[in-house]
Amino acid sequence: MRAPIAVSFTLLLAAACAHYEVNPRIKTPQVDPSHGYRFGTTNDGGRDDDTFVIVTFSGGGTRAAALAYGVLQKLAATPIKGGQSDLLAAVDVISSVSGGSFTSAYYALHGREGLPELRKNFLEQNIQGALIKGLFNPINWFKLLSPYYSRIDMAMELYDKRIFKGATFADMPRSGRPFTMFCATENDVGSPFVFTQEQFDGICSDLDQVKVVKGVAASSAIPPALTPITLRSYAANGGCGYDAGTWFKLASNDYLINPWRYKFRSDLAAIIDPKRPYLHLSDGGTADNIGLRGSAHAIMSQDTLQMNDTRPVFGYSVLRLINLRRVKRVVVIVVNAKTEHLLKADLHEKTPNIVALIGNAAGVPLGNYSFDTIQMLNSELKLRATEAKEARDAGVTDFPEAKYYFMEVTFSALGDPAVREQFNDMGTNFSLPPADVAKLIAIGGTILDQSPVFQQLVKDLQ
Repeated sequence: MRAPIAVSFTLLLAAACAHYEVNPRIKTPQVDPSHGYRFGTTNDGGRDDDTFVIVTFSGGGTRAAALAYGVLQKLAATPIKGGQSDLLAAVDVISSVSGGSFTSAYYALHGREGLPELRKNFLEQNIQGALIKGLFNPINWFKLLSPYYSRIDMAMELYDKRIFKGATFADMPRSGRPFTMFCATENDVGSPFVFTQEQFDGICSDLDQVKVVKGVAASSAIPPALTPITLRSYAANGGCGYDAGTWFKLASNDYLINPWRYKFRSDLAAIIDPKRPYLHLSDGGTADNIGLRGSAHAIMSQDTLQMNDTRPVFGYSVLRLINLRRVKRVVVIVVNAKTEHLLKADLHEKTPNIVALIGNAAGVPLGNYSFDTIQMLNSELKLRATEAKEARDAGVTDFPEAKYYFMEVTFSALGDPAVREQFNDMGTNFSLPPADVAKLIAIGGTILDQSPVFQQLVKDLQ
């Protein structure tokens, strides 16, 4: 009888010791804007062009990851500059959410050469089944008894073992683009939280020592299936001297003048509040299911999260690059694996069950919010074009002008209703048949190629 008791005691002890990996504090007494994975410490690899390309990947499980994969393939197969380069090499920023973050992270770490491995090790694997299987592992039963270890930690261990192999943000490339952002949602604040050193500065934490899988897992921690990820904030007790700059102080009174700026400031103020010692992060889709909000802000504003926001190391602001005459073309490609309105509950008279109601309560607002974000940015870009024309007509020669190319890769763009329905019916979980994965990869490139804006862009870049 002693052996079973000893085993049980050992498992209980392991449970008591189970703990999530803690994000470390910045070692220096003050934030160093030249350190860490941030927009200002990455470069364009010596490119001499004036085109800034942004790609965003939405949530939607393996479906979103495969659609994003197809777009990357299409960009790689699209020559520019007379065949001297291709569009994938021109991408400056990738912003991703949930399922899309698996593709963006793997591409950031391994480049285009690593994409076949991503397809083999993730897209064509039953990751969801592996997660469920882990719940039936007795070792995990005991570990999950710990209040400091939860389902998301179990998921991270699986993702890291199968896909990311212990890579940290110190392994993210600095020489050459894209700069890659994984978008999560801070639950208590309700705002986006991005895994960049610029964001981590505010909580006085060193992102370089954090595993990439934590950013991907936070971005895809879909409630209630997966629990939130916990980060420690070290902003209290003197912090690290973080100061977002003059704009941050001025924006506290900007609600009536500039509500967008006020909201950006308000969200940051809540996250860096010294009275908030912990942050709890869930699926980025809750705050922005297409990963576009951060880049939209960068296009519309010079305000950033960067401390000491000065040249040549400054925060993510496309508008600043335009004003400096370093960018004359801005390309935005939104890869959106959204589901259109499917005929399900309305086929029956009976009231939808609780699962369907919860799904609609989450999915419908996200879809509407994503639509509003796209239209907001579209309206801003049209306004910019109008202002530029008015300036030219008035004889203004030094107006900082840029040409904008905005396109959305979405199943809604498919002309055949039967084909749209086929892709809409594919699940948004982390398990799809390899045949469906192949179809999604192919259709991503097809939709992009058929876009008139994309065709014009390719023509202009030759």
